[in-house]
Amino acid sequence: MPEDVVARQEWEHRAGWAAAWRELAGHTDEVDPLGSAPARGMVEKAALFRAAHEALRLIDAGHEEAGLSDGQLRMRVRGWEREQAWAPLHVADELAATHAAAAKARADAVIWAARADGPDLAVADREQLRAAADAALREADALDEQVPALDEAERARAAWYLHTAVTRTGPSGLQPSCGPAGSTRSTRATA
Repeated sequence: MPEDVVARQEWEHRAGWAAAWRELAGHTDEVDPLGSAPARGMVEKAALFRAAHEALRLIDAGHEEAGLSDGQLRMRVRGWEREQAWAPLHVADELAATHAAAAKARADAVIWAARADGPDLAVADREQLRAAADAALREADALDEQVPALDEAERARAAWYLHTAVTRTGPSGLQPSCGPAGSTRSTRATA
């Protein structure tokens, strides 16, 4: 989300159109922002889909895809499925959670160590707080040791994502998917 107030308002406006379409269509896919266009004859839905499509500045379906046979479209889908089969795990959330947990453990250690040095504290309480601070530091160090492996996995995912760009988006910038009754059509077909 942009930091600048004007840019943030513009972003919220564009995201609002997409959210409205996603709610109306019941679309929950995290990769494809809008899903398939509504069927012909659904004028109101088509208008909202078009507004969301334009707000997100998505690429329109080209004439090339419209001219492909069902067999050619199925081959595009199979190519994408092959690319997905070797996709490294998506670990961005786990990496962020690991960083956050390590930071929290370090903050806990500082607080507990400071409390242990406080006045009017029983010896047993002081020792318990120091032990907790030491344990929190060990936990933070253990979490820090996981970060390089997660970073490497995230770099591998980014390299895969870049490598599969052509297959993922196709020549006209469209991600293939199977539609109803096994037909193959773009997930970003326009109204």
